Amino acid sequence: MIKPPQNETQELIDQYLRYTSLLLKIKVLLMDVARVKDEINRIEGGGQCQN
Repeated sequence: MIKPPQNETQELIDQYLRYTSLLLKIKVLLMDVARVKDEINRIEGGGQCQN
């Protein structure tokens, strides 16, 4: 089995980590948006929680 050069592997790992951290940030952002929507619904007296 041929191993890729170390720096190439490191580059792939870095890209992967950057990508996953970006996804996590987006997920947190979406959760915040959902929470704000729920809060607005409660304040407006909507009462229902929509998923």
